[in-house]
Amino acid sequence: MKHIFVINSHAGKKNFATELRRQLSQIPDFDYYVFNTRKAGEEAELVRQIRQIFDDEKLRFYCCGGSGTFRNMLNGFERFDDMEIAFYPCGITNDFMKIFGKDMPAFTDIRSLIEGEAVKIDYLKSNNGVMLNTLSFGVDSKTVDIINRVNYLQIVNENLPYNVGVIFSMLGSDTGEYIIEHDNGVYHGKCTEVVFGNGIVYGGNLHFVEQVNVKDGIGCLRVLFPKRGFGRLKMMLNAIHSNFAKLDAISEVSMTKKVCIRRADGAEIAVNQDGEIVRGVREWTVEIVPNALPFVIPKGVMLHE
Repeated sequence: MKHIFVINSHAGKKNFATELRRQLSQIPDFDYYVFNTRKAGEEAELVRQIRQIFDDEKLRFYCCGGSGTFRNMLNGFERFDDMEIAFYPCGITNDFMKIFGKDMPAFTDIRSLIEGEAVKIDYLKSNNGVMLNTLSFGVDSKTVDIINRVNYLQIVNENLPYNVGVIFSMLGSDTGEYIIEHDNGVYHGKCTEVVFGNGIVYGGNLHFVEQVNVKDGIGCLRVLFPKRGFGRLKMMLNAIHSNFAKLDAISEVSMTKKVCIRRADGAEIAVNQDGEIVRGVREWTVEIVPNALPFVIPKGVMLHE
């Protein structure tokens, strides 16, 4: 098996790629290749090209980046039955990895990761791409969108784009009515935030479910009722501090396999797929694909179900 490392050059510390290459060079009889991305979003095409080069060989890919990098890589595969994928988290959020709790640091131990075994877990498939952790829209998607638009402010301060994104998304107002169909019913009305996923955290530190089983074929849908200004801020703080009693009081929660989302007026909905904004879609269908993604667990780490 060949080991393929794809490094997001914009994630992690500046010397990360150099240090990783140094560590890999010290592993005897290790068959590997390292690829650096040149710009954001090209991971999918890079994966397709690599698959063509090594067409007849079993490959293990290592995503060295954040949640968005992993999502982009997943969208480069036509199928997952003849490969494995590992996550070396060095991005800003690395949301899905939060399910491993205190074992999360093991994923940045490169030897433990290389010696790990692949376990098939669930992933999310939509009518416009796949993802590992969540599909969401509302306050968080507006925040990400604003951050991307003002990213040049990093010249002044690296945290400034994030702070600007949070402030403007807090001041915004809810617009439009949504029709959200799921296995257990239908929600029809306005909302501040909608998230459906297979993890426990999104947006870096926003908890939307208390616990999860990534092998049961079921995800959590949380629809948060309309809030403005200070109400939005309290909602976000409750999510940050895992105050599920207060979150449940201002939201509708359902454990479901499939969700269909559209606006009542038929307008487009821009959603956040694991940190990447996807536009131009009027109706979203997303479902959990059970036990289908060969995900590498580091040596010594258990995947709790």
